[in-house]
Amino acid sequence: DGRTRVSDETGVDRHGRPCHYVVHLAPLKDDRGIVQYVIEMTTDLTETRRWQREYDLLFERVPCYVSVIDRDFRITRANERLRTTFGETEGRRCYEVYKRRRQPCVSCPAQLTFQDGQDHVAGQYGVHRDGTPAYYVVTTSPLSRGRGGVAHVIEISTDVTDVRRLKDTLARTQDFYESLVRHSATGVLAMDTAGGTRLLNPAARALLGLPAGSQPPPKRLREMLPPAFFDGSPRADFHLALQEMSIQNAAGEAVPVQFSAVSLKSHRKALGRAAFMQDLRPIKQLEKEKLEAERLGAVGQTVAGLAHTIKNLLMALEGGMYLLDSGLRKADVPRITEGWQILQRNLDKTTAMVRGFLG
Repeated sequence: DGRTRVSDETGVDRHGRPCHYVVHLAPLKDDRGIVQYVIEMTTDLTETRRWQREYDLLFERVPCYVSVIDRDFRITRANERLRTTFGETEGRRCYEVYKRRRQPCVSCPAQLTFQDGQDHVAGQYGVHRDGTPAYYVVTTSPLSRGRGGVAHVIEISTDVTDVRRLKDTLARTQDFYESLVRHSATGVLAMDTAGGTRLLNPAARALLGLPAGSQPPPKRLREMLPPAFFDGSPRADFHLALQEMSIQNAAGEAVPVQFSAVSLKSHRKALGRAAFMQDLRPIKQLEKEKLEAERLGAVGQTVAGLAHTIKNLLMALEGGMYLLDSGLRKADVPRITEGWQILQRNLDKTTAMVRGFLG
């Protein structure tokens, strides 16, 4: 028919290996327009096809999200990992796929690459196809250029969702323990292996009389804390428990505390030492008040017993007086004698009791 044709062909080379090539067939006509010959031009694509296969394999199997975006932010090509994680991309814009948005992102690295033709990196937040949050780091680079500048941008995104979750968990755990230490009524002091203060909670500052924000030098701490806390190598296993002792605060006052200390380690690596100090001053004050209360209680019991004894003596004296008065009125000598004996006997008891009490 005299028409030019192009076709992809597969053959076998002289070594018996498969080869791929493109064949261009064009007619050579005489003056009358009749095809006399056909010229066949063959371009070997074996190496190109191999590179194409490797490129496709890399593009599809690379462990990150890869997409090609045009100036309208439509994804013209996406790898398998992106499609699996965020859903189908055909005809959709990148912010619709990654973030379920209807408007372009405010800080878009692809837009910056379209503007200046440079590489850009940014952290982004998106939504997986199952609705769970997705965190990823995006790198954008110019892929092809047209008359108006960059025509396509390749966007490579590394998923850091698991890392972000671990980071958030670690931050919450750290905040939890920091809150426990910060609000603990027990003073906590931690030192590194060089003797520097790494932690001093508010209770420890109050106990040692140190203002907020100040870090006592190691020499000053040696003057304030028990010498046993600094014994041995700071990298050796260490445990100390002192039920009651006195430490010296910044004002030079002795403060009674219950003191304990342990060595700090991470994966068998020495980090330093930590001291725990419980202020015993409130307990001492309670003990003092308890002793005072017991003393006052003993005094009260003594006074009550004394009053009871005096009441009994007074009743006996009243009985003796009654017998004496009635005997005198009636001139009854035996009654007078009985009443006088009662008076004399109870007067002796009163005298003995008063002398004993004074003694």
